[in-house]
Amino acid sequence: MSLVAMADAKVVEQVRVKAGKSTRKRRGRGGAESADTPAPVGVKPNIVNQLVMWIPTEAITLYVGYVALFDPAKPKTGTKLSENDFSARWWGFAVFCILTAAFVLGTYIGKRRETTTKVPFKLPLFEMFFGTVAFACWAAALPDTPFQDIEGYKVSYGGYAVAAAAAGITFLAWVAGKTPFYEKT
Repeated sequence: MSLVAMADAKVVEQVRVKAGKSTRKRRGRGGAESADTPAPVGVKPNIVNQLVMWIPTEAITLYVGYVALFDPAKPKTGTKLSENDFSARWWGFAVFCILTAAFVLGTYIGKRRETTTKVPFKLPLFEMFFGTVAFACWAAALPDTPFQDIEGYKVSYGGYAVAAAAAGITFLAWVAGKTPFYEKT
C-alpha cells in the first residue's frame, strides 16, 4: 500500500495503547472483532495487505521519475558499467532515503492530528527506519540503480532484497506489535 498505511497503523497502535488495550486485535466467538477495535483506514486487514503495507509507493513513484531524468546507464567503450559516474544517482538516492523517512513522519503527524483520541507524540522510528529500508531495496531493484556503481552488482540482487525485505519487515512488524491487525483471508 504505502507510507500512509504505516502512519495509519502507528496512530491506531497509539490509540489502542492509550485506551489500555493490546496492540493485537482480539476476536470473539466466531472470529468477530469487537466493535471498539479501531482499524487503519488505508489498509484492509488481510495477510497480503500487511505485506504490501511496507512498500513505500509514494517515494518509489517519485524516485522512478527522478531516475527517468537520466539516460540509461551503459558502459563506455572499453570500460565496465561500474566505472561510470553514478554520483547524481547516488545523491538522488540519498535525498530520497531522507525524504522517505520525512514523509513517514509528516504523514504520522497529520494522521495523529485527525484522530479523535488525542495521543502524545511518539516519534515513529520503526516506521521511518523500515520505510527507508524498503525504499532502498526497491531502489536497488530498478534497472538504472546507483548500485550498478558496485562492480559485479546485478539488478536481480535488488529483486531478492525486495522479496526478503517484504517478508522480513512484515514479520518484524508483527513480532514488535507494529501491525495492529491480523486476519486470515
